[in-house]
Amino acid sequence: MTSMTSRVRHLGVLLLAVLIVVIAFSSSSLAARWLDDGVCNAFTLFFGTGIAGDSPVYQGTHFVIEKGSHLAMYFGFGFILSIAWPGASKRKFLWICLTGLAMGIASELLQFLFPGRDPALRDVAINLAGTVLGAMAARRYGGRCRWERAERVEVLNS
Repeated sequence: MTSMTSRVRHLGVLLLAVLIVVIAFSSSSLAARWLDDGVCNAFTLFFGTGIAGDSPVYQGTHFVIEKGSHLAMYFGFGFILSIAWPGASKRKFLWICLTGLAMGIASELLQFLFPGRDPALRDVAINLAGTVLGAMAARRYGGRCRWERAERVEVLNS
């Protein structure tokens, strides 16, 4: 029978793989087009009218949604990587942050392959911030102690 910690780590690795694919896809022109369409559709849904792509309201909303999605994806990356990678130390935290930085740089470099995409150092910084926040949240709220406690209860109940 597999332990609770082992199952959580395996699930974490699977979720990480999925998230890496999503991050790579987010660099594509298709993802950018879907975001643009999504923002226009949201305006139509919530306000009953479309909005011009060059209006300041559209540009501001698009910016917040796009950068928020960077932060959310990399928050998930940092959180899941922290849980999937056993142990708690400053060295582990540093490696998670460096891994997030490398992923952020790779994601931005991928944009050179797609027309209409523009890589930006600002996005790399946002990606790193998301990774750091996710790793900190995992350390605080999703730490291994919870899984170890659940594992002890599972052993006691068997």
